[in-house]
Amino acid sequence: MTFYIDDNQIEESDLLLWANETLIGNGAEWIRDLASTIVSWHDKSAFINIKTSGSTGKPKTIRLSKLQMEQSALKTGLHFNLKKGMMTFNCLPCQYIAGKMMVIRALVLDLDQLCVEPKIKLDFKVGRSIDFAAMTPLQVETSLNNNRRDIVKIRKLIIGGAPIMPNLMDQIQEISTECYATYGMTETITHIAIARVNGPKASSIFTALDRVTFELSNGNLVILADHLDNPIVTTDHVKLICNISFEWLGRSDNVINKGGVKLHPEVIEKKLRKFIEHRFIVTGIENSSTGHDIALVIESPKYGPGKLEELSNSIQSLEKLERPKRIIFIESFQETPTGKIKRNIKWYTSSST
Repeated sequence: MTFYIDDNQIEESDLLLWANETLIGNGAEWIRDLASTIVSWHDKSAFINIKTSGSTGKPKTIRLSKLQMEQSALKTGLHFNLKKGMMTFNCLPCQYIAGKMMVIRALVLDLDQLCVEPKIKLDFKVGRSIDFAAMTPLQVETSLNNNRRDIVKIRKLIIGGAPIMPNLMDQIQEISTECYATYGMTETITHIAIARVNGPKASSIFTALDRVTFELSNGNLVILADHLDNPIVTTDHVKLICNISFEWLGRSDNVINKGGVKLHPEVIEKKLRKFIEHRFIVTGIENSSTGHDIALVIESPKYGPGKLEELSNSIQSLEKLERPKRIIFIESFQETPTGKIKRNIKWYTSSST
């Protein structure tokens, strides 16, 4: 096992020493977070503290068992057929679960790992093919536009943290890299279900990893896994295909109640993606008569009359109840530290419409 970090090649025998020395020094924050993960994994504690991203509430710190994290790493290794000595690529922040688990997978499965600064425009420094990598959709899109020769060296790529927009979905159909959408959260120790999103096996159906099963509770997904202490009742509304597969519909805590009809913004967003090139969300705004109306919030300068009319015509293709009553243009979305859009409507409504 060899780690390649900031132009340094560090063998397994020297890795813990490097990590301890790094924490004493004043290196870059992302390298210190990486070193902290390595030190924490090797200390005597049976647990590691992890920050959540704050996508469904205030960020918090939770405690995860190292044994559970090891079991999660083994599940990923089994699903993707990761073998000793394979090369992995870590470009995610190690203070959060996704980046931390990339390191732990390398430590548990005896994999090589190339670690680079976690930013949108990545410095690949790839000298050989990559067997397994994880990225956010924005990192993938930027890499395809700027580093296509490097990203196609990745054999298997998991994409998580945000939906894959149609333009990116079209782009990844053109590359040989096996691309997968992931479903999971900090509490499940990253992904517990995978969907192939390009190639002949592409599907919107998520399939469970080994020894993970699903149930429904009031329409919400319940996760049962042998590496978790208890079932996790999520706020994700899904169509359950069987006890090991589902189609994700949206989050129940994002539901818009319009005159007693419950609408999932994610379902409406999926229909609108082919018409809108910028980032956007669908959300609810208060209405004294119906409870809520639908607003479309677009991260863009306000459209001109022609483009706005074209968008309005596209909206007419939606079901009547799904059509936004208000279009809001904003300079930029607020995001969690891991790049997920915050959906609170209160700070959008003062923006230009």
